[in-house]
Amino acid sequence: MAVSIITTIRRLLIRRVSHYNDQEAVVRRRFIQQLVGLSIPPRSICVITFYRKQYRQITELLIKYNLDVELTTVDSVQGREKEVVILLSTKTDFSPDSAEFLNDYRRLNVAVSRCRHGQFVFGHADSLREVPSWNSLLTWADSINAVVNSNQLAG
Repeated sequence: MAVSIITTIRRLLIRRVSHYNDQEAVVRRRFIQQLVGLSIPPRSICVITFYRKQYRQITELLIKYNLDVELTTVDSVQGREKEVVILLSTKTDFSPDSAEFLNDYRRLNVAVSRCRHGQFVFGHADSLREVPSWNSLLTWADSINAVVNSNQLAG
């Protein structure tokens, strides 16, 4: 199984109680197009997000670019698998209170255990390192040289 953590720039927009990251969504859309260009069937790809606002924003991009991939939230994906999973962390700033949602080990375990062959995680690595459960994941990813910067992606 291939694993990559793709670190994005720090940019977050907050609307009421949900969050979205427009830069992360655009990078992710381009990345999906690259995977499809490598003959990976769109139906074998699943995008998982933690936040409903990000889900809605990505839905619009998938429709606009005619990308027929599965999109779901981490709370509704349990029990399903796909060949390739793209996980979006979305948030780039954390306070102790706001990190609680992402720091749930069970939720993170579900999010990173849905793929059969390729797991890609998009997020702002420096910010995620401040969240204990994500720091564990990033420390492991560092040990296998699986953390890359989003500007290293082609396209």
